[in-house]
Amino acid sequence: MLMDWNNLDSNNIYILCHAILQKVTWLKLNNDSEYTYIGIERDFKEEIIKEIINDFFNSEFLYLSLGRKNSKKILLADAMTEFKYFLPEISKELYKVILVSSDLSKVLEFNSIGVVRRGFC
Repeated sequence: MLMDWNNLDSNNIYILCHAILQKVTWLKLNNDSEYTYIGIERDFKEEIIKEIINDFFNSEFLYLSLGRKNSKKILLADAMTEFKYFLPEISKELYKVILVSSDLSKVLEFNSIGVVRRGFC
């Protein structure tokens, strides 16, 4: 049975995003690390995140993983708004937030310690 990628529920989006992490080749930004510091709480660098999201993705829709009950398909234009809305939860209840392109080829992984990494499947 083929899966309908347009009608995934929250739990299946969560599973999809976490399964893809096993197949990602992470981009090394320099010789030391694949991570970019984006800050947390008052140190959060919103402009850097906007730039990373808009420069990295070229699909209209993204899959946003925020846990089994809050994951969803979103518009690229709404990614920053969604991310900011759940930002307080990232450091308290969520360990990471994952954004995946609708064609499942690009991934951004945001970590609760204020870093992001990007990769390709």
